[in-house]
Amino acid sequence: MRRSRFIGGGAREVLRAGDLGEVIAWFPKACYASFPAGLLMLVGEGVHPGPLYLGLDGEVPRIPIGDPVAVGADRVSVGGVEVRVGDRTWRGWTPRPEQMEAGAAAAAEASDEGGQRSLLDPGARAAAAEALGSGDLEAAARALEGRGPGLTPSGDDALAGILFARRLLEGPAAEERLVPIASSAATTPIAAGFTHWAARGQALAPAHRLVAAAVRGDAGSARAAARALALVGESSGADFCVGLELGLGSGP
Repeated sequence: MRRSRFIGGGAREVLRAGDLGEVIAWFPKACYASFPAGLLMLVGEGVHPGPLYLGLDGEVPRIPIGDPVAVGADRVSVGGVEVRVGDRTWRGWTPRPEQMEAGAAAAAEASDEGGQRSLLDPGARAAAAEALGSGDLEAAARALEGRGPGLTPSGDDALAGILFARRLLEGPAAEERLVPIASSAATTPIAAGFTHWAARGQALAPAHRLVAAAVRGDAGSARAAARALALVGESSGADFCVGLELGLGSGP
């Protein structure tokens, strides 16, 4: 019996639905499973909390792609391993829109530092920035969707950053507009899961630390969080930083 260290809000929704899923990708630090209710990712120690993640108390077991995954309200069973899940759900802190607006410049400055490792195509970035400058979020999404290789292409990581920024600047009511934009993006299933939750104001823990530090005026901690975020994946965190900067710079 394994035990969880944390579970994100999206992963919790999958458990509550109680459907049968299957493994769609495996890496030493993460096992990705798809369900009718969404994605669930088993992650090992040292991985930042996030909305789709179920943190394990140790290494991720090696599980073949296509293996079934059964879930219940407080358990996950896969590859002969059963995980007992605690009742606390991790959610990243989100500021009120007026707080985010006040801290937007500091957050954007920190994000600029974090985005230096980004692999996003400069042409896509420029097109997205132009669209955001004219208030056309849908056009920005079209400029970025599916751009780049990998499980989460650089363009989609940047789109997630933009949606996250817009949700924080505009508040919960914005989800009615932002979630459909995320859902309509032509990309990979894993990238779609992250963009969906970004549109609902949830991302990896360093993104929330960055925002929290910027809101309280702690520029040093905001930059440190941006650097931690930039180290996620080959360039996923850095690409997210680019999108966060773009989204914050487009105004409330």
